[in-house]
Amino acid sequence: MNIKNLEEIYKYNKRTKFKFHMPGNFGGENLPYGFVKNMPFFETTEIHGMDDYHAPDGIIKKAERELSTVFGSKNSIFLVNGSTSGVLAAMSYFFNEKDKVLITRDCHKSVQYGLVISGAKPIYFLNSRNREYGILLPPTYSEILHELNKDNHIKGVILTSPNYYGVGIKELEKISDLCVSRGIKIILDEAHGSHLNFTRFKKYLGNNGNIDIVVNSFHKNLNALTQTAMVHLNSEEISVNDFRRHISLVTTSSPSYLLLSSMQYSLSRYKNKGKEILNKTEKKAKYMKDLLDKYKIMYIEGKNLRGYYLDPTKVTIMFEKSAIAQRVYKNLILFGVYPELILDNKIVFFINSEIKIEYIRKTARLINIAIKRALICRLDEQDEKFATSILPKSSAISPRQGFYSIKEKIPIEQSVGRVATDIITPYPPGIPLIMPGEEITKEIVDYVKNTSSSVHGVKNGIIEVVRE
Repeated sequence: MNIKNLEEIYKYNKRTKFKFHMPGNFGGENLPYGFVKNMPFFETTEIHGMDDYHAPDGIIKKAERELSTVFGSKNSIFLVNGSTSGVLAAMSYFFNEKDKVLITRDCHKSVQYGLVISGAKPIYFLNSRNREYGILLPPTYSEILHELNKDNHIKGVILTSPNYYGVGIKELEKISDLCVSRGIKIILDEAHGSHLNFTRFKKYLGNNGNIDIVVNSFHKNLNALTQTAMVHLNSEEISVNDFRRHISLVTTSSPSYLLLSSMQYSLSRYKNKGKEILNKTEKKAKYMKDLLDKYKIMYIEGKNLRGYYLDPTKVTIMFEKSAIAQRVYKNLILFGVYPELILDNKIVFFINSEIKIEYIRKTARLINIAIKRALICRLDEQDEKFATSILPKSSAISPRQGFYSIKEKIPIEQSVGRVATDIITPYPPGIPLIMPGEEITKEIVDYVKNTSSSVHGVKNGIIEVVRE
C-alpha cells in the first residue's frame, strides 16, 4: 500500500485551523482518553466471552440496557453501520409493498433507500417554509393531521427532527398520540438530536414523546467514532429479537468492537457529565452569536421560530444571496475555517464543547473579513437557491420499481422527461431532489448543472434512467 494515498487527509488536518463540523469527537481530539489509550485491545471479534452483536445475551446486552436507561427508551440497540442502518431497519420492519408512508420531501436519502428496501409507497408532502430565514420547517401537528385526513390508508409517518439547521418539532408527543389513535406507525430520524438528551430540550425528543422507533447518532454530536449510532424501540408491539433481524439485514456480520467500545465510552461520559458538557457547549455557541451580533452578521434565532425549538449548539449564518454565501464559504476555507455545510444562502457551524474560546473569537473575525471580501467582488454568479417548486409532484412508478428497472446512461441534458433510477441528491445536506421512479424535469436538470454542491447520482454529467 502506498501511504501517499492518505496524503489528502494529512493535508486537510494540516491546513485546518478551526473545525466547525462533524464528527463530535472533534477529529479525534475529543475521543475519550481511556478509549484512545486502550484502542488496540478493543480490536477483537465475537469470540467466547465477547457476546454476539446480532443476538446479545452478555456484555453487549448489558450495555444496551444502560443505553436505554440513559436515553429513556423501552429498549435500545447499538448501531455499527450508522443512523442510516437504523432508518432502513425500522422501515423494513414496519412496512411492505402494500403500505403507504407519509414523508416530507426534505427527508434524508436513507428514508428513500428505506422505500426501496421495504417497497412502501411514498406519500410526499411539502413542508412549510419560514419566510424570514427561507428554510423548510419540520411538519406541525396540524399539517400531519391534514395529510392523514386526506388519505385513510396511510400506514406510517416518518419525521426528521431536528433538521440540519437544528430546528426541531415541539409537538412530537401530540403527533405520536394522533398516530397511535389511528394505528399508524411513526419513525423519527433524530440523528442530529442525541446530544439534546442532556439539555432542557429533552422534553421535545422522540423517546419522551413515545415515538415507536427513534434513531440517534453517536458520532454526529456525541464523541464516539464515525459510523456509530443507536436505535430506540418504544412500542410494546415491537419484538426486539425480530427487529435485530432487520438490523442484520443492513449490517456487517463482523461488527467492529472498536465502534462498540467507543459508543460505550461515550455513553459513560455523557451519562456522568452530559449536562456539564452541553452547558459548556451552549455557552460557547452563545459567545459566537454575541460576536456575530457585534459584526452585524445575521443568523437563525430560536425566538423567531414559533412552535419549534432550535438546537443551541448550532450556528447558522445567512446572507442576502447565495452567491455571497458561496464567496464567504470559499474565503473561510482559504482561512482554514471549515464549517459543516453551505446550502443556498446559509452556512452552518457545529459548535463543539472542546473548541477553544480563542478559536471562536478568531473565527468570528475571519467570517467578518470573508464577508467584506465577498462584497468587494462583483457577483456575476447565478444566485443559487434550493427552490422546492422544482420538486416533482408525483411518481411515475414506485421507488422500488425505479431502482430495480433496466437502466441506461445518458447525458443529464437529455434526461428531461425520463424516469430516474437513483436518488439525485446535493450533498450535503442529503435532501433528495428526485427519487427513483420520478420523472426528471428541466428545472431539476438546470439546478443540478448550476449547483456548487456535490450531487450524488450524477457523475461527469451522466445520469441513469429507466430504459425505454
